[in-house]
Order: sequence, then C-alpha cells, then structure tokens
Amino acid sequence: RLHCIEVQVASLYKQFVEEREGAKVIETEFGFATYVLKPSEHLYFVEFFVVKDKRNTREALKLWLNVQKIASEADCKFIIGSIDTTTANWQLSATLMKKCKFEPYHTEGSLIYFKKLLGDTNG
Repeated sequence: RLHCIEVQVASLYKQFVEEREGAKVIETEFGFATYVLKPSEHLYFVEFFVVKDKRNTREALKLWLNVQKIASEADCKFIIGSIDTTTANWQLSATLMKKCKFEPYHTEGSLIYFKKLLGDTNG
C-alpha cells in the first residue's frame, strides 16, 4: 500500500520575496504576512493580507500572533509597521495597528510608521 506524504512547497510569491527582498513570509490558507527581522533589535512588519471573506474571523489575529512570537523569540525590543495613506482602506489598517497597541511615531511623505514595544502583552 502506498502512503502519500504531503510536501508543502513555498508559493512563488514567498520564494520571490525571500530571495529578492531578503524578507521572510508567513503564509496560511487565508493570508500572509511579510517581515524583516533584525534579531535583538526589531522586527519590521512589511505586508499583511487576509482574503476578504476571512477578515473578521480571527485569521488576521493568528498571523499577527505568529509575527509577534517570532519577534519575541528573537529578543526584539520592538516591532515597526508602516501604512501608506495612498492605498485603499489605509484607515482600517491604522485602526487595527492601534488595536494591537502600535503607536504612530514618524511620518515620511504618505507613510505613517508605527511602533510597538515588546513586553506590552495587551495585543
């Protein structure tokens, strides 16, 4: 009797980002998060996406908790994220960042940078 072993192959997007940008990608069935890690310093949260029909189902929270765990395990002091105010739904992203205890700390053109100190376990 043959037994099949399921091998998970990284998506082309994940392979592209990791090779070209040097970023890491966490993928789930319903979304992804990309980040750049500087151990013992910070994690920069680059992109975050969840498919529309799963946006109010805790899928985003699962991805966020995964990213936060990676930062904590790497002894990062904080997590940085940015939002481009020229993109669709940027206000929703800003609201979510604030719910996760990120604070705006810098603007540059259309970008708003947010920072969350690790050790703040309320989000």
